[in-house]
Amino acid sequence: MTRPLADRDSAEWWAALADHRLQIQTCQSCRTHRLVARAMCAACRSFDWEWTEASGEGTIVSWTVSHRAYQPERTAPYTVVIVRLAEGEGLLLPGGWSSDAAPSMGMPVRAEFEDVPGEPPAALLRWEPVTD
Repeated sequence: MTRPLADRDSAEWWAALADHRLQIQTCQSCRTHRLVARAMCAACRSFDWEWTEASGEGTIVSWTVSHRAYQPERTAPYTVVIVRLAEGEGLLLPGGWSSDAAPSMGMPVRAEFEDVPGEPPAALLRWEPVTD
């Protein structure tokens, strides 16, 4: 399986996923949450930020079904969903769909993690429907 590539700004995010934790950056100046990880806050231009634990819950806002396997180890068809995190309106995060149920707009979901073989440890974000 293709392993995620971390850059300077996202390395801690990928490390948290490998530990099965979902984190988002939070500006220390204006407290704005942001995805994707970047060095500067788009709201106030501050370079002061910290990682904040996210609930791992949200709702589906969109999805697509790919009928072509773009990676040799992936089988088609597969679904990718876009989830609005519970922590904020503008926090949209893609991930794989881990259910046989069809996704739908507004469906409540929670994060789960798919471990990627190899070293160092890595994981990919997947979403599952909330059933309780």
